[in-house]
Amino acid sequence: MRAMKKQLLTLGCFLSLTSTASAMAVDWSGTYRFEYTEIDRTLLDSGSGRKSYLLNHLNLSPKIIAADGINIIANFEILGNNRYPDSQVGQQFGSGTNSGSSTGMNGNSSNVNSHNQASSNLKVRELYANINQEYGQIVVGRAPVHFGLGMTYNAGKGAFDHWGDIQDMVGYKFLIGNLSIMPMIGKPYDYSPAQGRDVTDTMFDVEYNNPETESVFGLFHRTRTSSQMSNDAYNVYDNTVNSAYTQTTAASGWSSNHTNITLMRGWESFKFRVEAGFDSGTTGLNTGGTNNEIKLNGYGIVTELEFPKTDWKWIV
Repeated sequence: MRAMKKQLLTLGCFLSLTSTASAMAVDWSGTYRFEYTEIDRTLLDSGSGRKSYLLNHLNLSPKIIAADGINIIANFEILGNNRYPDSQVGQQFGSGTNSGSSTGMNGNSSNVNSHNQASSNLKVRELYANINQEYGQIVVGRAPVHFGLGMTYNAGKGAFDHWGDIQDMVGYKFLIGNLSIMPMIGKPYDYSPAQGRDVTDTMFDVEYNNPETESVFGLFHRTRTSSQMSNDAYNVYDNTVNSAYTQTTAASGWSSNHTNITLMRGWESFKFRVEAGFDSGTTGLNTGGTNNEIKLNGYGIVTELEFPKTDWKWIV
């Protein structure tokens, strides 16, 4: 078998911007990201399948200080990627449809004659209120959700994160020393103000965090339920390759349980982090051919090991 060489090159440029307008009580922060990616020989046959592209976008996060301990936080995405909506991938150079030809803005759109790149819509990814109290914290609105290593729930706040989990929810975090307990109610989908056609998440996040010993133990559980009318899981299963799942019918509502556990411990010369996730439940769908119920059952695990070298000259 002929050996095949693959090359991957990614360059990122990040610029964090922070300013404060005291008169308006608004803090602005954000990240501008410019990426270049080069992937050589993406195909297994004799063809190279070379991929090369540039990405460019701006992420802005204003924080309105409404009162002492009350903050309203938002997140805006500028030059988002239409092929990957609600993400932080960024727009590819040249993907914006050119608006107008060289003869003027007469409504014609010619890529080879245009002198002007089209504008892009501003996307609002987050908008929520954060109310800090002496013994807890209230979160309400469209807020990011993060747990553990980000295996299942990742807020997408890392420098190289292109995706993030956002949830319409109401939650209260109880703070008891190093222990925090946060029950939450989420609403992924609500057809109308009337009852009986929505999707509801019941969640709770329990975490013990001791910074002195770098010890963390966490448990996150989510139960998702829906009515039969709002169970649209067939949109996923009917598009699968397996013909046994085509023409599925919703016989009942969706009901699933997702549980994640994380454990972290750190020493001066060694640190480890582990997270495990478990899924179970039923989709509420029956297969078209055999009329069997489609159920959920799965698990996964991820581990990170770190060996700090404190005397390394590259450590700042």
